[in-house]
Amino acid sequence: MGDRTRIIFLFVILACLGVGYLCYRYVTSVCCTSDVITSISTREDHVSLDGDTVIIEGSLQNRLIQSPLTIRGSAPGTWFFEAVFPVVIVDWDGRIIGSGHVTSLDDWMTTEYVDFEGTIEFETPSYGDTGAIILQKENPSGLPEYDDAVEIPIQF
Repeated sequence: MGDRTRIIFLFVILACLGVGYLCYRYVTSVCCTSDVITSISTREDHVSLDGDTVIIEGSLQNRLIQSPLTIRGSAPGTWFFEAVFPVVIVDWDGRIIGSGHVTSLDDWMTTEYVDFEGTIEFETPSYGDTGAIILQKENPSGLPEYDDAVEIPIQF
């Protein structure tokens, strides 16, 4: 191997190491430092039963979560009433183990997307390691035709 070939080879190895390091830094900054999610920092779209898209910051689907869980995202303004909509966390059997609300961060009286945030505390189930986060459209009328929800499967 000539000197020029060795220099090119060394340059390629250093470039690969640099790219690998940048990828590592990106992944750890976007996700988290462990497999357990307590806060969300990337974006994921979820389509509701009626076809509305709710955008969640983070990858929650089939991820391991722990309490308290902070949820951020955006939803159509029609999902809010008095600037909130409900969120429940259920275990594998549908038993509610945590509930609360997310709150709009902007003017919610619009049909456009509104940013929201909320922290939900829940009791980790003693049996079963799967469940769901259910974001529910606020329905002050109580009429079933106005109900809507997004269900995101998760793990404990």
